[in-house]
Amino acid sequence: MSNDWKNYWKKVISDEERLVIDVSTYDGISIGQLFPLTEKSLDNDFIINALTSWRKKYIKFFFTEFEPKNHRTIAWLEKTVLKNDNQMLFLIYCEGCLIGQYGFKNLTEKTVLMDNLIRGATGGHPKLIERSMMALISWLFTNLNEQLDAVDDENADCPLNASALVRTLEVVTQTVLRQAIEINLMNEKVNKLTEIHQSHFDI
Repeated sequence: MSNDWKNYWKKVISDEERLVIDVSTYDGISIGQLFPLTEKSLDNDFIINALTSWRKKYIKFFFTEFEPKNHRTIAWLEKTVLKNDNQMLFLIYCEGCLIGQYGFKNLTEKTVLMDNLIRGATGGHPKLIERSMMALISWLFTNLNEQLDAVDDENADCPLNASALVRTLEVVTQTVLRQAIEINLMNEKVNKLTEIHQSHFDI
């Protein structure tokens, strides 16, 4: 990444420069904010407790499984998130309440991997998480990779456009979210039927 980005990243992580990404609906109505996790966040017990509890709650969805503890959360943030200028973790807020987290890693001049999406608390707009995802992706394009708007994709019939790509990602995200909800509902039904079936055998 460029030195400009590295310097900006250092200022944000050290709280020298404040960064807030607005999360809004298609109509432009603000429904939340994304705040980057910074060095000061490590001293915030509420944030650390929240991140740890979310990891524990959704542990089966992670590639690595271990018993989440606050000191492990802090160590991960210190040694990984806050040490690499190619990644950031954002906290999703709505009306002053911490709702979830989302971030990115492996950032280069051309690519980035979106990572660590968790909705840890209820509340907020029904599309808060979806719009938070789009807000961060849009911010990355707008602030870091404006050159993508002018890059021609030799395999496409038209130039690669950031706005069009974000819109495509929105459609894909909506589909994936719907599928995930449907799968969760099916799993809940299966578990309920299993419990009922097991109760008959217990009797």
